[in-house]
Amino acid sequence: MNPATVVVWILYLSPVIPIGLAWKKLYTSRDRNDWISFVPVLIATASQIWLISGSVFPWTAGPYYSSLRYGIIWLNFLVTLFVGASAFFTKPERQILAGAACLMLTLLWGFVGATNVVV
Repeated sequence: MNPATVVVWILYLSPVIPIGLAWKKLYTSRDRNDWISFVPVLIATASQIWLISGSVFPWTAGPYYSSLRYGIIWLNFLVTLFVGASAFFTKPERQILAGAACLMLTLLWGFVGATNVVV
């Protein structure tokens, strides 16, 4: 395997750590009934799953060179950017990990978007 490929996969999998820690923190907190606390973690988890599935099975991100593919990439970019930024302003002690994961995913979706524009 090419060393650059290994680096890209390490970067792709890096948000898994704060997402896992955010789920653990959410389940061990006293406010588990507060459903709004689940939203940033759910969005980060769904975006991470979509990023990995789009890398392993490219058809899950839409056909190559299509508007659907670019729409999926940039929608994920914008949603994770918004959720990541807003997570720092609402109860930061609980959402800081989900916010960090979303901002990491924002960078990764930007990389994927830039790669798809060039290639």
